[in-house]
Amino acid sequence: MKIDDKNKKPPLYIFLHIPKTGGTTFSKHLLDGLKKETVIKFYSIPETGPIESLEKLKETINLLLSGKEGQEQIQAIYGHSIYLGLEKLFPDREIRYITFLRQPLNRIVSHYNFYRQKLEKGIRDKVITDLLKGEEGILSFEEAFLRNNILHNYTFKFLADHLFNTDLADKPENSYHDENVNRKILAEIKAVLNKFYFVGLTEDSEDNFLYLYHLLGVKKFFANQRRSKIFFNLTNVSEKFKSLLKAENQLDQDLYEWAAKLNDDFKKSHPEFYRIVLLMKIRRFFYLPRRYLTSLKILAYKKSAAMKKKSEIYAKLISRLKNLI
Repeated sequence: MKIDDKNKKPPLYIFLHIPKTGGTTFSKHLLDGLKKETVIKFYSIPETGPIESLEKLKETINLLLSGKEGQEQIQAIYGHSIYLGLEKLFPDREIRYITFLRQPLNRIVSHYNFYRQKLEKGIRDKVITDLLKGEEGILSFEEAFLRNNILHNYTFKFLADHLFNTDLADKPENSYHDENVNRKILAEIKAVLNKFYFVGLTEDSEDNFLYLYHLLGVKKFFANQRRSKIFFNLTNVSEKFKSLLKAENQLDQDLYEWAAKLNDDFKKSHPEFYRIVLLMKIRRFFYLPRRYLTSLKILAYKKSAAMKKKSEIYAKLISRLKNLI
Protein backbone atom coordinates (compact mmCIF):
# COMPACT_ATOMS: atom_id res chain seq x y z
CA MET A 1 0.00 0.00 0.00
CA LYS A 2 1.43 3.34 -1.04
CA ILE A 3 1.53 6.13 1.55
CA ASP A 4 2.72 9.56 0.42
CA ASP A 5 3.74 10.74 3.87
CA LYS A 6 6.24 8.34 5.44
CA ASN A 7 5.02 9.29 8.90
CA LYS A 8 1.36 8.76 8.04
CA LYS A 9 -0.17 5.39 8.85
CA PRO A 10 -2.19 3.69 6.10
CA PRO A 11 -5.99 3.61 6.31
CA LEU A 12 -7.58 0.56 7.93
CA TYR A 13 -10.31 -0.97 5.77
CA ILE A 14 -13.17 -2.67 7.61
CA PHE A 15 -15.41 -4.71 5.34
CA LEU A 16 -18.88 -5.58 6.61
CA HIS A 17 -19.82 -8.60 4.49
CA ILE A 18 -23.59 -8.93 4.07
CA PRO A 19 -24.23 -12.58 3.08
CA LYS A 20 -24.75 -13.38 -0.61
CA THR A 21 -23.56 -10.04 -1.97
CA GLY A 22 -20.38 -11.27 -3.68
CA GLY A 23 -18.16 -10.57 -0.70
CA THR A 24 -16.51 -14.01 -0.76
CA THR A 25 -14.68 -13.04 -3.95
CA PHE A 26 -13.51 -9.78 -2.35
CA SER A 27 -12.46 -11.63 0.82
CA LYS A 28 -10.48 -14.18 -1.23
CA HIS A 29 -8.47 -11.38 -2.80
CA LEU A 30 -7.75 -9.82 0.59
CA LEU A 31 -6.68 -13.11 2.14
CA ASP A 32 -4.46 -14.24 -0.75
CA GLY A 33 -3.39 -10.86 -2.07
CA LEU A 34 -2.16 -9.29 1.18
CA LYS A 35 0.33 -10.49 3.76
CA LYS A 36 -1.28 -12.90 6.19
CA GLU A 37 -0.38 -10.83 9.24
CA THR A 38 -2.09 -7.73 7.83
CA VAL A 39 -5.64 -9.13 7.61
CA ILE A 40 -8.13 -10.38 10.19
CA LYS A 41 -11.24 -12.27 9.11
CA PHE A 42 -14.39 -12.91 11.13
CA TYR A 43 -16.64 -15.63 9.82
CA SER A 44 -16.45 -18.67 12.07
CA ILE A 45 -13.75 -18.86 14.72
CA PRO A 46 -14.13 -22.10 16.73
CA GLU A 47 -11.67 -21.08 19.43
CA THR A 48 -13.61 -17.91 20.30
CA GLY A 49 -17.16 -19.10 19.70
CA PRO A 50 -19.79 -17.09 17.81
CA ILE A 51 -19.27 -13.32 17.68
CA GLU A 52 -22.66 -11.72 18.12
CA SER A 53 -21.87 -8.30 19.57
CA LEU A 54 -19.45 -5.39 19.30
CA GLU A 55 -18.00 -6.13 22.73
CA LYS A 56 -17.26 -9.76 21.81
CA LEU A 57 -15.66 -8.62 18.55
CA LYS A 58 -13.45 -6.06 20.31
CA GLU A 59 -12.43 -8.64 22.88
CA THR A 60 -11.47 -11.10 20.13
CA ILE A 61 -9.49 -8.51 18.15
CA ASN A 62 -7.55 -7.51 21.25
CA LEU A 63 -6.79 -11.19 21.83
CA LEU A 64 -5.59 -11.68 18.24
CA LEU A 65 -3.44 -8.54 18.33
CA SER A 66 -1.80 -9.29 21.68
CA GLY A 67 1.87 -10.00 21.25
CA LYS A 68 2.04 -8.48 17.78
CA GLU A 69 4.40 -5.63 16.95
CA GLY A 70 1.69 -3.04 16.41
CA GLN A 71 -1.81 -2.35 15.20
CA GLU A 72 -0.53 -0.28 12.29
CA GLN A 73 0.38 -3.46 10.38
CA ILE A 74 -3.31 -4.40 10.02
CA GLN A 75 -4.64 -3.36 6.61
CA ALA A 76 -8.08 -4.98 6.59
CA ILE A 77 -10.63 -6.53 8.93
CA TYR A 78 -13.57 -8.28 7.31
CA GLY A 79 -16.34 -10.83 7.62
CA HIS A 80 -19.98 -11.39 8.49
CA SER A 81 -19.27 -10.78 12.20
CA ILE A 82 -18.26 -7.13 11.88
CA TYR A 83 -19.93 -4.52 14.10
CA LEU A 84 -19.78 -0.75 13.91
CA GLY A 85 -17.54 0.81 16.55
CA LEU A 86 -14.13 -0.75 15.86
CA GLU A 87 -12.60 2.68 15.31
CA LYS A 88 -12.28 2.94 19.10
CA LEU A 89 -9.67 0.16 19.00
CA PHE A 90 -7.57 2.08 16.47
CA PRO A 91 -7.69 5.73 17.61
CA ASP A 92 -4.63 6.75 15.58
CA ARG A 93 -5.78 5.20 12.28
CA GLU A 94 -8.10 6.44 9.54
CA ILE A 95 -10.95 3.90 9.51
CA ARG A 96 -12.64 3.20 6.18
CA TYR A 97 -15.80 1.12 6.46
CA ILE A 98 -16.96 -0.56 3.27
CA THR A 99 -19.86 -2.86 2.36
CA PHE A 100 -21.81 -4.16 -0.65
CA LEU A 101 -25.56 -4.42 -1.18
CA ARG A 102 -27.39 -6.56 -3.72
CA GLN A 103 -30.73 -6.25 -5.49
CA PRO A 104 -33.06 -7.78 -2.85
CA LEU A 105 -34.86 -10.45 -4.87
CA ASN A 106 -31.62 -11.71 -6.41
CA ARG A 107 -30.02 -11.81 -2.97
CA ILE A 108 -32.96 -13.79 -1.52
CA VAL A 109 -32.83 -16.41 -4.27
CA SER A 110 -29.06 -16.74 -3.89
CA HIS A 111 -29.47 -17.18 -0.13
CA TYR A 112 -32.10 -19.89 -0.60
CA ASN A 113 -29.93 -21.74 -3.13
CA PHE A 114 -26.92 -21.46 -0.80
CA TYR A 115 -28.86 -23.02 2.09
CA ARG A 116 -30.18 -25.76 -0.19
CA GLN A 117 -26.63 -26.56 -1.26
CA LYS A 118 -25.46 -26.74 2.35
CA LEU A 119 -28.37 -29.04 3.18
CA GLU A 120 -27.43 -31.26 0.24
CA LYS A 121 -23.89 -31.49 1.63
CA GLY A 122 -25.25 -32.64 4.99
CA ILE A 123 -24.83 -29.32 6.85
CA ARG A 124 -27.88 -28.91 9.07
CA ASP A 125 -27.67 -26.04 11.55
CA LYS A 126 -30.80 -24.59 13.14
CA VAL A 127 -31.20 -21.67 10.70
CA ILE A 128 -31.04 -23.96 7.67
CA THR A 129 -33.37 -26.52 9.24
CA ASP A 130 -35.90 -23.84 10.26
CA LEU A 131 -35.95 -22.39 6.76
CA LEU A 132 -35.90 -25.50 4.60
CA LYS A 133 -37.30 -28.44 6.51
CA GLY A 134 -41.02 -29.15 6.61
CA GLU A 135 -43.05 -32.20 7.59
CA GLU A 136 -43.21 -33.14 3.91
CA GLY A 137 -39.46 -32.75 3.35
CA ILE A 138 -37.44 -29.90 1.85
CA LEU A 139 -39.54 -26.79 1.28
CA SER A 140 -39.76 -25.08 -2.09
CA PHE A 141 -38.65 -21.46 -2.34
CA GLU A 142 -42.27 -20.24 -2.14
CA GLU A 143 -43.05 -22.42 0.87
CA ALA A 144 -39.86 -21.40 2.68
CA PHE A 145 -40.55 -17.72 2.08
CA LEU A 146 -44.17 -17.91 3.26
CA ARG A 147 -43.50 -20.04 6.36
CA ASN A 148 -40.41 -18.25 7.67
CA ASN A 149 -39.38 -14.60 7.90
CA ILE A 150 -35.62 -15.22 7.63
CA LEU A 151 -35.57 -14.03 4.00
CA HIS A 152 -37.86 -11.04 4.59
CA ASN A 153 -35.89 -7.76 4.59
CA TYR A 154 -32.74 -9.69 5.49
CA THR A 155 -30.32 -6.87 4.67
CA PHE A 156 -32.29 -4.39 6.76
CA LYS A 157 -32.24 -6.69 9.79
CA PHE A 158 -28.58 -7.61 9.28
CA LEU A 159 -27.51 -3.96 9.17
CA ALA A 160 -29.71 -3.01 12.13
CA ASP A 161 -27.94 -5.68 14.16
CA HIS A 162 -24.38 -4.98 12.97
CA LEU A 163 -24.59 -1.20 13.02
CA PHE A 164 -26.57 -0.73 16.23
CA ASN A 165 -26.63 -4.17 17.92
CA THR A 166 -30.41 -4.07 17.45
CA ASP A 167 -31.85 -7.58 17.44
CA LEU A 168 -34.58 -7.72 14.81
CA ALA A 169 -34.70 -11.50 14.64
CA ASP A 170 -38.04 -13.04 13.80
CA LYS A 171 -39.76 -12.97 17.16
CA PRO A 172 -43.37 -11.80 17.56
CA GLU A 173 -42.50 -9.52 20.46
CA ASN A 174 -39.76 -7.52 18.73
CA SER A 175 -39.90 -4.22 16.87
CA TYR A 176 -39.53 -5.72 13.39
CA HIS A 177 -43.34 -5.78 13.17
CA ASP A 178 -43.68 -2.07 14.04
CA GLU A 179 -43.66 -0.04 10.82
CA ASN A 180 -42.90 3.26 12.58
CA VAL A 181 -39.90 1.76 14.35
CA ASN A 182 -38.71 0.19 11.10
CA ARG A 183 -38.82 3.51 9.27
CA LYS A 184 -36.86 5.16 12.08
CA ILE A 185 -34.20 2.44 11.98
CA LEU A 186 -34.11 2.63 8.18
CA ALA A 187 -33.30 6.35 8.37
CA GLU A 188 -30.57 5.64 10.94
CA ILE A 189 -29.04 2.92 8.74
CA LYS A 190 -28.96 5.30 5.78
CA ALA A 191 -27.27 7.95 7.91
CA VAL A 192 -24.55 5.50 8.93
CA LEU A 193 -24.02 4.18 5.39
CA ASN A 194 -23.63 7.80 4.33
CA LYS A 195 -20.53 7.92 6.56
CA PHE A 196 -19.03 4.70 5.14
CA TYR A 197 -16.00 5.25 2.96
CA PHE A 198 -17.44 3.06 0.20
CA VAL A 199 -20.79 1.37 -0.45
CA GLY A 200 -20.70 -0.94 -3.46
CA LEU A 201 -23.27 -2.84 -5.50
CA THR A 202 -22.99 -6.54 -6.29
CA GLU A 203 -24.31 -5.84 -9.77
CA ASP A 204 -21.31 -3.55 -10.40
CA SER A 205 -18.89 -5.54 -8.26
CA GLU A 206 -16.14 -5.99 -10.88
CA ASP A 207 -15.30 -2.28 -11.14
CA ASN A 208 -15.94 -1.68 -7.44
CA PHE A 209 -13.66 -4.54 -6.38
CA LEU A 210 -10.85 -3.50 -8.73
CA TYR A 211 -10.87 0.04 -7.37
CA LEU A 212 -10.65 -1.25 -3.80
CA TYR A 213 -7.91 -3.75 -4.74
CA HIS A 214 -5.89 -0.79 -6.01
CA LEU A 215 -6.31 1.09 -2.73
CA LEU A 216 -5.29 -1.96 -0.72
CA GLY A 217 -2.40 -2.94 -2.97
CA VAL A 218 -3.86 -6.27 -4.10
CA LYS A 219 -2.04 -7.46 -7.24
CA LYS A 220 -3.22 -11.06 -7.55
CA PHE A 221 -6.48 -11.86 -9.32
CA PHE A 222 -8.79 -14.83 -8.85
CA ALA A 223 -12.02 -16.04 -10.40
CA ASN A 224 -15.36 -15.32 -8.70
CA GLN A 225 -15.82 -17.45 -5.62
CA ARG A 226 -18.67 -19.55 -4.19
CA ARG A 227 -21.34 -19.69 -6.82
CA SER A 228 -24.16 -21.75 -5.35
CA LYS A 229 -25.82 -24.56 -7.24
CA ILE A 230 -29.08 -23.31 -8.75
CA PHE A 231 -32.12 -25.04 -7.25
CA PHE A 232 -34.45 -22.14 -7.98
CA ASN A 233 -34.59 -18.93 -10.02
CA LEU A 234 -37.08 -16.10 -10.34
CA THR A 235 -38.30 -17.19 -13.78
CA ASN A 236 -40.18 -19.95 -11.96
CA VAL A 237 -42.50 -17.66 -9.98
CA SER A 238 -45.74 -15.98 -10.97
CA GLU A 239 -46.03 -12.21 -11.23
CA LYS A 240 -48.39 -12.31 -8.24
CA PHE A 241 -45.79 -14.03 -6.06
CA LYS A 242 -43.04 -11.74 -7.34
CA SER A 243 -45.17 -8.77 -6.27
CA LEU A 244 -45.45 -10.33 -2.82
CA LEU A 245 -41.65 -10.75 -2.68
CA LYS A 246 -41.19 -7.08 -3.50
CA ALA A 247 -43.77 -5.96 -0.95
CA GLU A 248 -42.20 -8.06 1.81
CA ASN A 249 -38.74 -6.71 1.01
CA GLN A 250 -39.52 -3.04 0.58
CA LEU A 251 -37.10 -2.00 3.33
CA ASP A 252 -34.29 -3.87 1.56
CA GLN A 253 -35.25 -2.29 -1.75
CA ASP A 254 -35.15 1.15 -0.14
CA LEU A 255 -31.66 0.43 1.19
CA TYR A 256 -30.50 -0.88 -2.18
CA GLU A 257 -31.63 2.31 -3.93
CA TRP A 258 -29.86 4.36 -1.27
CA ALA A 259 -26.68 2.29 -1.80
CA ALA A 260 -26.93 2.92 -5.56
CA LYS A 261 -27.08 6.66 -4.89
CA LEU A 262 -24.06 6.53 -2.55
CA ASN A 263 -22.11 4.48 -5.07
CA ASP A 264 -22.89 6.95 -7.85
CA ASP A 265 -21.97 9.91 -5.62
CA PHE A 266 -18.63 8.28 -4.75
CA LYS A 267 -17.71 7.84 -8.43
CA LYS A 268 -18.63 11.44 -9.18
CA SER A 269 -16.50 12.73 -6.30
CA HIS A 270 -13.55 10.49 -7.27
CA PRO A 271 -12.82 11.27 -10.94
CA GLU A 272 -9.85 8.88 -10.85
CA PHE A 273 -12.21 5.92 -10.27
CA TYR A 274 -12.61 4.80 -13.91
CA ARG A 275 -8.97 5.47 -14.78
CA ILE A 276 -7.85 3.25 -11.91
CA VAL A 277 -10.36 0.54 -12.85
CA LEU A 278 -9.09 0.55 -16.44
CA LEU A 279 -5.47 0.21 -15.29
CA MET A 280 -6.44 -2.65 -12.97
CA LYS A 281 -8.26 -4.43 -15.81
CA ILE A 282 -5.12 -4.18 -17.94
CA ARG A 283 -3.02 -5.51 -15.07
CA ARG A 284 -5.46 -8.38 -14.53
CA PHE A 285 -5.39 -9.20 -18.27
CA PHE A 286 -1.64 -9.80 -18.12
CA TYR A 287 -1.75 -11.51 -14.72
CA LEU A 288 -4.28 -14.25 -15.52
CA PRO A 289 -2.42 -15.83 -18.49
CA ARG A 290 0.76 -15.96 -16.40
CA ARG A 291 -1.18 -17.61 -13.59
CA TYR A 292 -2.66 -20.20 -15.92
CA LEU A 293 0.77 -20.90 -17.47
CA THR A 294 2.15 -21.50 -13.99
CA SER A 295 -0.66 -23.97 -13.31
CA LEU A 296 0.04 -25.75 -16.60
CA LYS A 297 3.76 -25.92 -15.77
CA ILE A 298 3.02 -27.52 -12.39
CA LEU A 299 0.68 -30.01 -14.05
CA ALA A 300 3.35 -30.86 -16.65
CA TYR A 301 5.93 -31.50 -13.92
CA LYS A 302 3.54 -33.83 -12.12
CA LYS A 303 2.74 -35.74 -15.32
CA SER A 304 6.44 -36.00 -16.13
CA ALA A 305 7.26 -37.32 -12.65
CA ALA A 306 4.57 -39.97 -13.02
CA MET A 307 5.90 -40.97 -16.44
CA LYS A 308 9.43 -41.35 -15.06
CA LYS A 309 8.16 -43.93 -12.57
CA LYS A 310 6.31 -45.86 -15.26
CA SER A 311 8.88 -45.73 -18.09
CA GLU A 312 12.62 -46.21 -17.73
CA ILE A 313 13.12 -45.11 -21.36
CA TYR A 314 11.24 -41.83 -20.68
CA ALA A 315 13.29 -41.25 -17.52
CA LYS A 316 16.58 -41.66 -19.44
CA LEU A 317 15.33 -39.37 -22.22
CA ILE A 318 14.46 -36.58 -19.77
CA SER A 319 17.86 -37.01 -18.05
CA ARG A 320 19.70 -36.63 -21.36
CA LEU A 321 17.65 -33.57 -22.30
CA LYS A 322 18.53 -31.91 -18.96
CA ASN A 323 22.22 -32.60 -19.58
CA LEU A 324 21.98 -31.01 -23.03
CA ILE A 325 20.31 -27.92 -21.58
